[in-house]
Amino acid sequence: MTAREIEPKPLRPVPIPSTVMEAYAGWDVELVWAHQPHTSTWRLAAEGSTHFVKVARREARRHLRREAERLQWIAGRLPIPQLIRRGSVHDHDWMVTQALPGRNAIDDALRADPEWLVSLLAAALRLIHQTPATDCPWTLDLDGALARARRRVSVGRFDEAELEPKGTAPPAGETLEALQAQRPENEELVLCHGDFCLPNVIIDGDALSGFVDLGDLALSERWFDLAIASRSVGWNLGPQWEAPFLRAYGVEPDEFRIRYFRTLYDLME
Repeated sequence: MTAREIEPKPLRPVPIPSTVMEAYAGWDVELVWAHQPHTSTWRLAAEGSTHFVKVARREARRHLRREAERLQWIAGRLPIPQLIRRGSVHDHDWMVTQALPGRNAIDDALRADPEWLVSLLAAALRLIHQTPATDCPWTLDLDGALARARRRVSVGRFDEAELEPKGTAPPAGETLEALQAQRPENEELVLCHGDFCLPNVIIDGDALSGFVDLGDLALSERWFDLAIASRSVGWNLGPQWEAPFLRAYGVEPDEFRIRYFRTLYDLME
Protein backbone atom coordinates (compact mmCIF):
# COMPACT_ATOMS: atom_id res chain seq x y z
CA MET A 1 0.00 0.00 0.00
CA THR A 2 1.08 3.58 -0.46
CA ALA A 3 3.27 4.85 2.38
CA ARG A 4 1.26 7.03 4.79
CA GLU A 5 4.29 8.09 6.75
CA ILE A 6 7.70 9.38 5.91
CA GLU A 7 9.35 6.69 8.06
CA PRO A 8 8.21 3.03 7.97
CA LYS A 9 6.90 1.46 11.15
CA PRO A 10 9.39 -1.03 12.58
CA LEU A 11 8.49 -4.66 11.93
CA ARG A 12 10.33 -7.89 12.37
CA PRO A 13 12.27 -8.18 9.10
CA VAL A 14 12.34 -11.18 6.80
CA PRO A 15 15.98 -12.37 6.77
CA ILE A 16 18.08 -12.82 3.64
CA PRO A 17 18.40 -16.54 2.88
CA SER A 18 21.83 -17.94 3.65
CA THR A 19 22.21 -19.17 0.07
CA VAL A 20 21.94 -15.56 -1.12
CA MET A 21 24.28 -14.20 1.55
CA GLU A 22 26.98 -16.66 0.49
CA ALA A 23 27.31 -14.71 -2.77
CA TYR A 24 27.73 -11.47 -0.81
CA ALA A 25 30.23 -12.51 1.82
CA GLY A 26 32.03 -9.41 3.08
CA TRP A 27 29.40 -6.96 1.85
CA ASP A 28 27.83 -4.50 4.29
CA VAL A 29 24.20 -5.40 5.02
CA GLU A 30 21.53 -2.90 6.07
CA LEU A 31 17.78 -3.25 6.47
CA VAL A 32 16.06 -0.63 4.30
CA TRP A 33 12.35 -1.36 4.50
CA ALA A 34 10.05 -3.74 6.33
CA HIS A 35 6.70 -2.13 5.62
CA GLN A 36 4.87 -5.43 5.26
CA PRO A 37 5.01 -8.30 7.77
CA HIS A 38 6.00 -10.74 5.05
CA THR A 39 8.42 -8.71 2.91
CA SER A 40 11.73 -6.96 3.63
CA THR A 41 14.25 -5.06 1.53
CA TRP A 42 17.98 -5.07 2.34
CA ARG A 43 20.84 -2.96 1.01
CA LEU A 44 24.14 -4.73 0.24
CA ALA A 45 27.16 -2.52 -0.37
CA ALA A 46 30.82 -3.17 -1.18
CA GLU A 47 33.57 -1.28 -3.02
CA GLY A 48 31.30 1.23 -4.71
CA SER A 49 28.61 -1.29 -5.68
CA THR A 50 25.15 -1.38 -4.17
CA HIS A 51 22.54 -4.08 -4.63
CA PHE A 52 19.13 -4.52 -3.06
CA VAL A 53 17.68 -7.83 -1.96
CA LYS A 54 13.94 -8.13 -1.53
CA VAL A 55 12.79 -11.22 0.37
CA ALA A 56 9.20 -12.45 0.73
CA ARG A 57 7.73 -15.19 2.88
CA ARG A 58 5.15 -17.55 1.44
CA GLU A 59 2.25 -15.14 2.09
CA ALA A 60 3.74 -12.46 -0.19
CA ARG A 61 5.60 -14.60 -2.74
CA ARG A 62 3.09 -14.01 -5.50
CA HIS A 63 3.63 -10.26 -5.37
CA LEU A 64 7.41 -10.62 -5.48
CA ARG A 65 7.18 -12.89 -8.52
CA ARG A 66 4.90 -10.34 -10.18
CA GLU A 67 7.47 -7.63 -9.57
CA ALA A 68 10.33 -9.66 -11.04
CA GLU A 69 8.27 -10.43 -14.16
CA ARG A 70 7.43 -6.77 -14.62
CA LEU A 71 11.04 -5.66 -14.20
CA GLN A 72 12.01 -8.03 -16.98
CA TRP A 73 9.24 -6.84 -19.28
CA ILE A 74 9.65 -3.09 -18.79
CA ALA A 75 13.47 -3.06 -18.95
CA GLY A 76 14.60 -0.65 -21.66
CA ARG A 77 11.29 1.24 -21.74
CA LEU A 78 11.46 3.02 -18.38
CA PRO A 79 14.32 3.76 -15.96
CA ILE A 80 14.10 0.91 -13.45
CA PRO A 81 16.52 -1.21 -11.41
CA GLN A 82 18.28 -3.97 -13.31
CA LEU A 83 17.15 -7.41 -12.15
CA ILE A 84 20.34 -9.34 -11.37
CA ARG A 85 18.96 -12.65 -10.16
CA ARG A 86 15.94 -14.20 -8.51
CA GLY A 87 15.12 -17.49 -6.83
CA SER A 88 13.30 -19.45 -4.15
CA VAL A 89 14.46 -21.33 -1.09
CA HIS A 90 12.13 -23.22 1.25
CA ASP A 91 9.14 -20.89 1.85
CA HIS A 92 10.89 -17.70 0.64
CA ASP A 93 11.19 -15.97 -2.71
CA TRP A 94 13.94 -13.42 -3.27
CA MET A 95 15.30 -11.14 -5.97
CA VAL A 96 18.42 -9.01 -6.28
CA THR A 97 18.46 -5.70 -8.16
CA GLN A 98 21.11 -3.14 -9.01
CA ALA A 99 20.65 0.08 -7.06
CA LEU A 100 19.53 3.18 -8.92
CA PRO A 101 21.64 6.26 -8.22
CA GLY A 102 20.08 8.89 -6.01
CA ARG A 103 17.53 9.15 -3.20
CA ASN A 104 13.82 8.56 -3.00
CA ALA A 105 11.51 11.54 -3.11
CA ILE A 106 10.79 11.64 0.62
CA ASP A 107 14.37 12.76 1.28
CA ASP A 108 14.30 15.88 3.47
CA ALA A 109 16.47 17.89 1.09
CA LEU A 110 14.19 17.10 -1.85
CA ARG A 111 11.01 17.90 0.08
CA ALA A 112 12.46 21.26 1.08
CA ASP A 113 11.50 22.57 -2.38
CA PRO A 114 7.97 21.22 -2.86
CA GLU A 115 7.18 23.31 -5.94
CA TRP A 116 10.14 21.86 -7.82
CA LEU A 117 9.49 18.35 -6.51
CA VAL A 118 5.82 18.42 -7.50
CA SER A 119 6.80 19.41 -11.05
CA LEU A 120 9.33 16.59 -11.28
CA LEU A 121 6.89 14.01 -9.90
CA ALA A 122 4.20 15.07 -12.36
CA ALA A 123 6.62 14.76 -15.28
CA ALA A 124 7.73 11.34 -13.99
CA LEU A 125 4.15 10.07 -13.89
CA ARG A 126 3.48 11.40 -17.40
CA LEU A 127 6.56 9.49 -18.57
CA ILE A 128 5.04 6.23 -17.37
CA HIS A 129 1.59 6.97 -18.77
CA GLN A 130 3.00 7.93 -22.18
CA THR A 131 5.08 4.76 -22.51
CA PRO A 132 3.83 2.66 -25.45
CA ALA A 133 2.51 -0.57 -23.93
CA THR A 134 0.01 -2.18 -26.28
CA ASP A 135 1.86 -5.46 -25.69
CA CYS A 136 1.65 -5.21 -21.89
CA PRO A 137 0.69 -8.67 -20.56
CA TRP A 138 -1.13 -7.28 -17.52
CA THR A 139 -4.39 -5.35 -17.33
CA LEU A 140 -6.19 -4.10 -14.25
CA ASP A 141 -9.37 -2.49 -15.53
CA LEU A 142 -12.35 -1.60 -13.37
CA ASP A 143 -13.88 -5.06 -13.69
CA GLY A 144 -10.67 -6.64 -12.45
CA ALA A 145 -10.15 -4.10 -9.67
CA LEU A 146 -13.70 -4.47 -8.37
CA ALA A 147 -13.34 -8.26 -8.47
CA ARG A 148 -10.15 -8.05 -6.40
CA ALA A 149 -11.87 -5.80 -3.87
CA ARG A 150 -14.86 -8.14 -3.73
CA ARG A 151 -12.64 -11.15 -3.02
CA ARG A 152 -10.84 -9.36 -0.22
CA VAL A 153 -14.01 -8.17 1.46
CA SER A 154 -15.81 -11.51 1.08
CA VAL A 155 -13.13 -13.51 2.89
CA GLY A 156 -12.83 -11.02 5.73
CA ARG A 157 -9.28 -9.96 4.94
CA PHE A 158 -10.04 -6.26 5.09
CA ASP A 159 -9.56 -3.97 8.08
CA GLU A 160 -12.30 -1.35 7.84
CA ALA A 161 -10.08 1.06 9.77
CA GLU A 162 -8.12 1.43 6.51
CA LEU A 163 -11.00 3.21 4.83
CA GLU A 164 -11.08 6.99 4.76
CA PRO A 165 -12.39 9.12 6.35
CA LYS A 166 -11.12 7.36 9.45
CA GLY A 167 -13.80 6.24 11.86
CA THR A 168 -16.69 7.51 9.74
CA ALA A 169 -16.51 5.41 6.57
CA PRO A 170 -19.39 2.99 5.87
CA PRO A 171 -18.74 -0.76 6.27
CA ALA A 172 -16.59 -2.25 3.54
CA GLY A 173 -19.51 -4.16 2.01
CA GLU A 174 -21.60 -1.01 1.65
CA THR A 175 -18.61 0.88 0.26
CA LEU A 176 -18.05 -1.84 -2.33
CA GLU A 177 -21.71 -1.72 -3.40
CA ALA A 178 -21.42 2.05 -3.81
CA LEU A 179 -18.31 1.69 -5.95
CA GLN A 180 -20.10 -0.80 -8.18
CA ALA A 181 -23.10 1.49 -8.56
CA GLN A 182 -21.05 4.63 -9.16
CA ARG A 183 -18.34 3.22 -11.42
CA PRO A 184 -17.20 5.70 -14.08
CA GLU A 185 -18.67 5.10 -17.51
CA ASN A 186 -15.46 5.64 -19.45
CA GLU A 187 -12.06 4.09 -18.84
CA GLU A 188 -8.82 5.36 -20.35
CA LEU A 189 -6.28 2.59 -19.96
CA VAL A 190 -2.61 3.61 -19.92
CA LEU A 191 0.49 1.99 -18.49
CA CYS A 192 0.26 2.64 -14.75
CA HIS A 193 2.80 2.19 -11.98
CA GLY A 194 0.14 0.87 -9.63
CA ASP A 195 1.70 2.37 -6.48
CA PHE A 196 3.08 5.74 -7.53
CA CYS A 197 4.09 7.28 -4.21
CA LEU A 198 7.08 9.38 -3.23
CA PRO A 199 9.13 6.51 -1.73
CA ASN A 200 8.91 4.70 -5.09
CA VAL A 201 10.42 7.55 -7.14
CA ILE A 202 14.22 7.85 -7.14
CA ILE A 203 15.86 11.21 -7.88
CA ASP A 204 19.54 11.79 -8.63
CA GLY A 205 20.61 15.40 -8.22
CA ASP A 206 17.85 17.40 -9.88
CA ALA A 207 16.68 14.71 -12.31
CA LEU A 208 14.59 11.56 -12.29
CA SER A 209 16.69 8.43 -11.76
CA GLY A 210 13.93 5.82 -11.97
CA PHE A 211 11.07 3.91 -10.38
CA VAL A 212 10.96 1.05 -7.87
CA ASP A 213 8.31 -1.30 -6.44
CA LEU A 214 6.71 -2.15 -9.77
CA GLY A 215 4.77 -5.23 -8.69
CA ASP A 216 1.44 -3.69 -9.75
CA LEU A 217 2.54 -2.30 -13.12
CA ALA A 218 -0.34 -2.82 -15.56
CA LEU A 219 -2.64 -1.21 -18.08
CA SER A 220 -5.11 0.63 -15.86
CA GLU A 221 -7.29 3.72 -15.74
CA ARG A 222 -4.92 6.67 -15.42
CA TRP A 223 -6.84 8.03 -12.42
CA PHE A 224 -5.73 5.00 -10.41
CA ASP A 225 -2.22 6.44 -10.49
CA LEU A 226 -3.33 10.06 -10.28
CA ALA A 227 -5.50 9.48 -7.20
CA ILE A 228 -2.85 7.54 -5.30
CA ALA A 229 0.01 9.79 -6.41
CA SER A 230 -1.80 12.95 -5.33
CA ARG A 231 -2.60 11.38 -1.95
CA SER A 232 1.08 10.58 -1.43
CA VAL A 233 1.96 14.16 -2.36
CA GLY A 234 -0.54 15.36 0.25
CA TRP A 235 0.79 13.05 2.96
CA ASN A 236 4.44 13.94 2.36
CA LEU A 237 4.34 17.58 1.22
CA GLY A 238 1.02 18.80 2.55
CA PRO A 239 -2.53 18.69 1.12
CA GLN A 240 -2.10 22.12 -0.44
CA TRP A 241 0.23 20.52 -3.03
CA GLU A 242 -2.23 17.93 -4.35
CA ALA A 243 -3.98 20.25 -6.83
CA PRO A 244 -0.69 21.79 -8.10
CA PHE A 245 0.61 18.26 -8.69
CA LEU A 246 -2.42 17.31 -10.77
CA ARG A 247 -2.27 20.54 -12.75
CA ALA A 248 1.46 20.05 -13.38
CA TYR A 249 0.59 16.61 -14.73
CA GLY A 250 -1.97 18.22 -17.04
CA VAL A 251 -5.39 17.57 -15.50
CA GLU A 252 -7.78 19.48 -13.29
CA PRO A 253 -8.60 17.92 -9.90
CA ASP A 254 -11.61 15.61 -10.26
CA GLU A 255 -12.96 15.05 -6.75
CA PHE A 256 -15.25 12.21 -7.80
CA ARG A 257 -12.50 10.19 -9.48
CA ILE A 258 -10.01 10.97 -6.72
CA ARG A 259 -12.37 9.64 -4.04
CA TYR A 260 -13.49 6.71 -6.18
CA PHE A 261 -10.06 5.35 -7.07
CA ARG A 262 -8.54 5.96 -3.64
CA THR A 263 -11.38 4.01 -2.05
CA LEU A 264 -11.16 1.22 -4.61
CA TYR A 265 -7.38 1.02 -4.15
CA ASP A 266 -7.80 0.74 -0.39
CA LEU A 267 -10.31 -2.11 -0.79
CA MET A 268 -8.23 -4.17 -3.21
CA GLU A 269 -6.10 -7.09 -2.06
